[in-house]
Amino acid sequence: MRFSIDNIRATDRFAPPSEQQLRSEFFPFVDRYGQYMHGTWPGKTRSAGAIAAQHQAELVDLDAHPGPVDWDRYGGWAAGKKLEATGHFRTEKYRWKWWLVDPEG
Repeated sequence: MRFSIDNIRATDRFAPPSEQQLRSEFFPFVDRYGQYMHGTWPGKTRSAGAIAAQHQAELVDLDAHPGPVDWDRYGGWAAGKKLEATGHFRTEKYRWKWWLVDPEG
């Protein structure tokens, strides 16, 4: 498959904000939780309490929905072909396909 993008043009006038505007109106733009602070969206974290509540909800959900029994502790396919255990995650090509191999192979 091949495609090209060309003849891209910007039209109209753009006046970038001044350094003073950036300092007073934009920066800092990341809040204490690492999120963009000048916008809102569903699920945006607003407090440390919200993080703790989400953590508890996730623990309940994980207890209610355990992972497949044929996964190892890293989430790897325990019943699959065993490759070399190196103690590290890595990629390896096996039978013409690339695999993400967990530390246990």
